[in-house]
Amino acid sequence: WGFKSPDGIGKLTSLERLHNIEADSGKIVREIGKLIQLRELSITKLRREDGKELLYSLSRLTNLRELHICSIKEEETLDLQHSVSPRLGFLTSLWLTGRLERVPEWVMSLQSLRTLALQNSELSEDENAIDCLGHLPNLMELTLYRAYEGETLCFNAGGFPKLQKLDLGQLKRLKWVRVEEESLSSLQKFFIVDCKLMEGLPLGLQNLTG
Repeated sequence: WGFKSPDGIGKLTSLERLHNIEADSGKIVREIGKLIQLRELSITKLRREDGKELLYSLSRLTNLRELHICSIKEEETLDLQHSVSPRLGFLTSLWLTGRLERVPEWVMSLQSLRTLALQNSELSEDENAIDCLGHLPNLMELTLYRAYEGETLCFNAGGFPKLQKLDLGQLKRLKWVRVEEESLSSLQKFFIVDCKLMEGLPLGLQNLTG
């Protein structure tokens, strides 16, 4: 959890770091958009109906380097897929905690992103649900914790060229991981934790020769 915002927080226009603020009203989410010098933001207790307003605020925060977004409860959906697409060209770290219907399209434009964590996302079984992240050119660390509902997870050829660390945790239906040639070519650390239905080592593990 976090803290309840004091009135008028939007007046602190030189603020650079704001951690664990609770989105207890749409007004607070709008106020955050006034803090145009923010470099680090973590916001908790986000409700589905706050998603669009948050994207409007993020579109003004062009200096952000780190962003954490957490839903109000585990089963709440983060509604972050709208026509509003924040351009967070300097963002290097992104944590999304809460259900996602799919990975938001604006995430695919984060050319500077190095660290991405999806938690409790419960993405549906779709070959592109995770594979689309493989096109992020500078991604170095990826955490998928309760993030995917499929039985098979495939890392396709040419994907994730700079990824060095991959964490798969509590993917409750996962049975097989497949690594194609020329995928995960920079991987140094690979963790699979508490995926209880896994039937064997990742297929193509010998392809991780980088």
